[in-house]
Amino acid sequence: MLIPRVSGGVSVRLLGGLLAAALAFAACTVQRTPVDLGPPFLRVAGVTRVYELPAVSPPAWAPGGDLLALGTDDGVWEVPLEGTGPRQLAAIGRVTETAWGPGRSGLAAVAGGMLYTVDPSVPAAAPLAGSVGVRLVAWAPRGGRLAYVQSGTNGDALIVRDGSASSLSPLRVTLPDGLAARALRWLPDGRDLLIAAGPPGGPLSSRLLRIRVVRPTPIIGTVETDAVMAGAAIDRTGTQVAYISGAPDALASGHGVVTVSHLDGTGRRALTPPGTYTGLVWAPSGASLAFGEVRAPDEVAIEVVNAATGARLRVMDYRPELPQRGTALAIRWAPDGMRLAFGTDTGDTAGPVWVATLARQ
Repeated sequence: MLIPRVSGGVSVRLLGGLLAAALAFAACTVQRTPVDLGPPFLRVAGVTRVYELPAVSPPAWAPGGDLLALGTDDGVWEVPLEGTGPRQLAAIGRVTETAWGPGRSGLAAVAGGMLYTVDPSVPAAAPLAGSVGVRLVAWAPRGGRLAYVQSGTNGDALIVRDGSASSLSPLRVTLPDGLAARALRWLPDGRDLLIAAGPPGGPLSSRLLRIRVVRPTPIIGTVETDAVMAGAAIDRTGTQVAYISGAPDALASGHGVVTVSHLDGTGRRALTPPGTYTGLVWAPSGASLAFGEVRAPDEVAIEVVNAATGARLRVMDYRPELPQRGTALAIRWAPDGMRLAFGTDTGDTAGPVWVATLARQ
């Protein structure tokens, strides 16, 4: 498939304008209620490859659920699920992460550790001043605030930029010594953030931090948990965490048991037998999880599991197009909870993007 390029002049949009637009759209956007279903009440209606060239970032659903954003070696692209083909939004090299703002008003993208803001109506972007070592980007569900983690020689810090008052300097919260962020999640009120964190230099999490984003001094709290977690994923309501549990030396490679619990570790239950798992992600309703189970170096079973009952649905036996490094998958739920986009993880991996459509039994 040939991918068209968009030509045009380069222009720079100020972050304040983009965040203010996100705030305005967030105020008037109609929120869809995700379907609160899981196995055994779902079936797979179809699986389609929607982007054939190598993507180097996980897919990101637009708020309306009708298109995806992703990064390639040469830019940020939007991929409609129907109608016109992919369109390049900005020519930025090696984009490893994208995140849509509320109301599809803008897009944040990370490339080479630099944070860019992209206006879909303008085929250009410029990095934000001082945005070095950026990862884990997330827009608040309300208020148009943009949060991200910035890694430096002194450790990780949480940065929050305020869309309602762009003239204010960003809030900066330094994480406690000896902790590096692994996952970032806004709570529904748009005021608090949850961060899964663990020792630097590895994939494991051992602490959950709750940060109240208030001026002049954000408040850091700790959610007590005794779990050592790989692939930690916090649900949208901020009440549950899913992770791979097991022996620490095995967890480094994703081997263990998919487990869910309340944030404080209570209500813990295993959902799978021991195996090697990747790409844990909650459905928007919080009723189900999706993940990949690595069956062989060139085979990953994409599955959905009911978080309450453990009932599982096999979505696809996926054979990565680049098998030598294709088992670390990224999976993303659509806002309506009835579609899954999956493909490459961030970093050195690359590959096409697929979408699985689910339906009621």
